[in-house]
Amino acid sequence: MSRRCLQSASVLVLWVALVTTARAQDPVGEPEKKASPPPVPFAVLNIASVDRLLKDTEFMFRSIDRPDVYEFCMSILAGQVNDLGGIDRTKPVGVMMFLEPGFPPKPMPVLYMPATSPDDFIKTAALGRMNFQKVSENRYEVKMPRGQGKQIALFTDGVMYMTPSEILIDEQLPDPIKLSETLTSRYDVALSLRINSVPPLLRDVFVTFLRTTTEAEMQRRDGEGEGEYRLRRANSQSMLEIFEELLTQVDEITIGWDGNEELRKGVLEINLQAKPDSDYAKAMKDLAGRPSFFHIAQDDTGKPLTGSVSWRMNKRERNTSAELVEAARIKMTEELTKIEKDVTGANTLCDVAAATIAAGHLDGFVQVSVPEPGKFIVLGGVRLQGANAAAPALVNLFQQIPEEGQRNVTIETNLDSHQGVAFTRFSPKNKDEVKFFGGVPAFWCGAGQEAFWFAFGADQAFNTLRDAMDRVLTSGPAPGGQSDPFVVIIRRAAWQSLEPNPNRRGEVTRHELAGQAFDSSNDTLKIYTRPTENGVRTRLEFQEGFIRIFALFLARQYDESQL
Repeated sequence: MSRRCLQSASVLVLWVALVTTARAQDPVGEPEKKASPPPVPFAVLNIASVDRLLKDTEFMFRSIDRPDVYEFCMSILAGQVNDLGGIDRTKPVGVMMFLEPGFPPKPMPVLYMPATSPDDFIKTAALGRMNFQKVSENRYEVKMPRGQGKQIALFTDGVMYMTPSEILIDEQLPDPIKLSETLTSRYDVALSLRINSVPPLLRDVFVTFLRTTTEAEMQRRDGEGEGEYRLRRANSQSMLEIFEELLTQVDEITIGWDGNEELRKGVLEINLQAKPDSDYAKAMKDLAGRPSFFHIAQDDTGKPLTGSVSWRMNKRERNTSAELVEAARIKMTEELTKIEKDVTGANTLCDVAAATIAAGHLDGFVQVSVPEPGKFIVLGGVRLQGANAAAPALVNLFQQIPEEGQRNVTIETNLDSHQGVAFTRFSPKNKDEVKFFGGVPAFWCGAGQEAFWFAFGADQAFNTLRDAMDRVLTSGPAPGGQSDPFVVIIRRAAWQSLEPNPNRRGEVTRHELAGQAFDSSNDTLKIYTRPTENGVRTRLEFQEGFIRIFALFLARQYDESQL
């Protein structure tokens, strides 16, 4: 749908909405006109307080023994912004976003700041070339610097509100301190998208627009093959359904950061809260419903990278994945038939993938291992329904690769085996030109023992994969009967053995800063996803080393500015 069509449709629907709203509020037949409800923001960006930010900043620079940089920042506050005079540095500050009534409604920001004294606040703002002109009691017109237009400011109940909207400033705006109470108690800085506060009609308009646009995009194009068409259609349909779920079954999405000096780490959370008893809320609860075959791979054993997924797929994910498999089947059949190759292996692999999807459990892991300094191996596995059938099918598919596809690579099927699983090796023919993670890489893969297994790396790749298989196959069932749906653990210090390219200054600088920032006690980044009562939370935990490297970067910028 063109932009002009979108605008026309939006105008028509919004006109109907406004007419309906106007009729609903018509005072005819009523002795008194009902008061309209106060506006509710659809988004809030909240900073817990200036003091908390300053405390985090102090912790950051003291972690690298550079209190002088923090003191420089404080001197700027004292000298250039009047030490934030007139602002209560212990209370929240932020921005609320509203839909301003009108035709059509427009997103409009309202800044809120705790003000101890309007006069002192205005003096501080004047240092930023903001000109406050009083127009009535506690109300000012604010001319912004550098020709950025004007705003309207209102001081009331210890809070300064500022917005370009003359409509919103006259409304009974919510108390931002109470509104952001939960965000303030949990995060230093947070963004809350309150989808449930958007009028249902506007959400319906947007969903209708998305559906119409997507359906137009899903039409088959001239000259497009069946496999390509079904692949594109499945992806488009999945994205449409994801947005529909977010707009119709999700109440709130919150992104928040908390710097914890006591635990010496920083935490970033992404929290999605679905409507209670909705299909989306039920699907999120079921995420962790099954144990992982590879649960032992979730253990943090100091490897540079460990990742695992044990995801119970919902109906949409199963349908989309099944359609993608069928699209891949059609595409591979078309390509192999063109060159008169056997399609048996490709079809069997698609059958195995379809059976795995129908079981509804996405289960796999990936690791980066370092068998010796400077040598990195990427390895992993994916659980399959029918792995034994996949084993000969893989070999058959590899044997169909035409000669031009083997111009730069050597393919050795059934070269080695372990635990009854036969492995094929792919390796470069020109070993002098291909280097990866400390040597000439090779790719090993095979199917059996309920999974597809793979490894990529130099020298010890296959031996490292064998060790991982032994650990998984002898680990027994997962403790507690379930596993986290998604886990990634990165150990940054372990990557320091990879030398940077000396001709790339940026790489060299990052390597130097990382060497100063990280050691084995402070280098972990852990990412995990877990279901909550009515939603799902993704949490990223950064140990102190990540805070240190950011502080080192800022300190270096400061030092260079002083030269």
